[in-house]
Amino acid sequence: MHIHKLLPALILAVALSAPEARAFTEDCPYGVNAHQASNDALDLAAAAGIAWVRFDMNWFQFEPAQGSFDWTVADRFMDHAELNGQHVFVTVAYTPSWAVGVPCNDADPNPVNWCLNRQPADPTYWTDFVTAAVQRYSGTVKHWGLWNEPNLEQFYQGSREQYVSDILVPGSDAVHTACSDCLVL
Repeated sequence: MHIHKLLPALILAVALSAPEARAFTEDCPYGVNAHQASNDALDLAAAAGIAWVRFDMNWFQFEPAQGSFDWTVADRFMDHAELNGQHVFVTVAYTPSWAVGVPCNDADPNPVNWCLNRQPADPTYWTDFVTAAVQRYSGTVKHWGLWNEPNLEQFYQGSREQYVSDILVPGSDAVHTACSDCLVL
């Protein structure tokens, strides 16, 4: 069984055993990989004393066409996490098909043919999105990750050198330009 299927039960078990009035602190070491959790799941995490939640900022989802952003899911998540006093770690990843520049198909069963695990044809597509996301959420989000498991083909098809030169370094520069007190983790 996958851990994501066990997560709600684990959070509930911890919540039932947690003290009722648990305050969040900056040094709380507990967090969950919430992906794009529902408000109910964020509430369960908060009730369990979990002060950090990870949010998956899927580039293909939030910029489905170049320059056209849909922040609906992220706005809901960020607003609810803030309401709960939770800190958010955002992982930005996954290229939209329009940014790839070669034929690809995310519905293909073979990850070699996917769009989302490829690097963008132009690095400025990536940095423009990172900049837009950081500018939108830098008031509440100070911790950013750039790509998910780029060492695995199903998540990123480029080489380590391409990840560093085309994703990590320019993405980190974009984060720090948009938000001087943000961290890239």
